[in-house]
Amino acid sequence: MKINLRPPQIDSSSPQLSQRHFWFSLFKQFLPVFVVAALLPVGLAVVLNPQGLTIFSRAQKSQELRLWLEPPTLKVRPGERIKLSVMAEFADDTKLIPTLSLIIESDASVQINPAAISYNKPFRGSLKIATITVTPTQTGVFSVNIPQETVITTALEAVHIITSPVLLEVQ
Repeated sequence: MKINLRPPQIDSSSPQLSQRHFWFSLFKQFLPVFVVAALLPVGLAVVLNPQGLTIFSRAQKSQELRLWLEPPTLKVRPGERIKLSVMAEFADDTKLIPTLSLIIESDASVQINPAAISYNKPFRGSLKIATITVTPTQTGVFSVNIPQETVITTALEAVHIITSPVLLEVQ
């Protein structure tokens, strides 16, 4: 008994093989056209609007602008003038806060000078944007704060604003 290990010979003139060969060669001829048709819209989008292209390489966090006064608590006497630092922090690697305006408020028995602050230099990170002088006129516990509704930025995108007050204990 003889075993034949050669593959069977296929007749190249068979209609099934010639039809399969026709479609395969047609696909190979038009493959570059299909690739260009698939990549052309992406390429045009990048060329026509490069700022609109955003690649997300990490989890996106909401943009937060934090504003606070330092030191956070003080014990003072009536009539004593205290200097407070107005601090800001915007922790975004790719964007800046172009300008910032805010108003500092307190009870009527605390004088604030200046109460309106404008910072007109673009920034990101943590920095001191101003120094204010606070003078309590009577005893008690008072809060000096930056109301969120008084903060105005010229940022292009919405920024979540977080503020922290200072507690003044006047004895």
